[in-house]
Amino acid sequence: MKQLIILILLLTTFFSCNNNENSCGQAYLGGEIINPNNDYIKLYEGSKFIDTIYLDENNRFSYLIESLNPGLYTISHGGEAQFAIIEPNDSLMIRLNTFDFDESFVHSGRGSKKNNYLINLFLSLDNEDRVVYNYSKLEPELFMEKLDSMKTERYHSLNSFNDRYKTSDLFKKISKLSVDFSYYRRKEIYPLNHFGNNTHIHVEDLPEGYYDFRKHIDYDDEELTEFYPFYYFLFNHFDNLASEKYFIDSGNSILVRANVNFNLNKLELMDNLVHSEVIKNILFKYSTRSFLSNSKSYKDSELMYNSYIEKNTDKDFAKYITNLFNTIKRW
Repeated sequence: MKQLIILILLLTTFFSCNNNENSCGQAYLGGEIINPNNDYIKLYEGSKFIDTIYLDENNRFSYLIESLNPGLYTISHGGEAQFAIIEPNDSLMIRLNTFDFDESFVHSGRGSKKNNYLINLFLSLDNEDRVVYNYSKLEPELFMEKLDSMKTERYHSLNSFNDRYKTSDLFKKISKLSVDFSYYRRKEIYPLNHFGNNTHIHVEDLPEGYYDFRKHIDYDDEELTEFYPFYYFLFNHFDNLASEKYFIDSGNSILVRANVNFNLNKLELMDNLVHSEVIKNILFKYSTRSFLSNSKSYKDSELMYNSYIEKNTDKDFAKYITNLFNTIKRW
């Protein structure tokens, strides 16, 4: 009976929508959790909490998203999360096993092809990182040649998928940025792997135009608020920018990553280059947490904490970092 009610609800929803214009603003989300860690999942639109969805006695769930804004939604369960592109009229069924969260996460139903493609893309890019790490031994020109070839192959595969399934502009944007940020991150990491992780790298050590991709970074795209490839790139990016400033200011030739000035530089650069409060606060939080968790100096921790409090505008994040700082004070 419950399944029949859901089916009637779905049919009523979809037949009342204009499928060509995707103007309905509703979508259905359902599925099954195998080996659940608790009796619910949480749904977020970007960083905004939407609802808690409880599992039934068979560890299944169903949920109608009303007044839907097409975008990236995060599905969280038991401390792990995966995101999905959800657009009007989608009817996504999810099946996952918590023993192998990411690899077992499978979509079916309307809207499933784009999301399964994305999951496979992320997994294959992660696996590809091992190959790229080995390429770090190559000289810069040959490394760039290898990287550009791999990126071209990714674009070719993505364009073929878009042509075959006539995907939305949102999917095209998110999938392309998944590829772009992965390759941008690798370009940020390469000099450290090739020349030495703590070495001052001069621009002249790299091919002309090596960092041209930095001109195309949109630090303030809030559609990417919970898009982890974006943040993986940004953290490596700001590490590099801060190290360049550190070497100039200190006159040192070796980077000490625990140095408080290096970490204060990062917060300052984030504050200056990022204008989105949401994205800026996320960057502040995780950079400060990392420093405080590893600092051996109370004085340095206090400097970092004060800089964070001065810049952050998120009350919940501030409470979290303050609790962490107060814990450190008691050590």
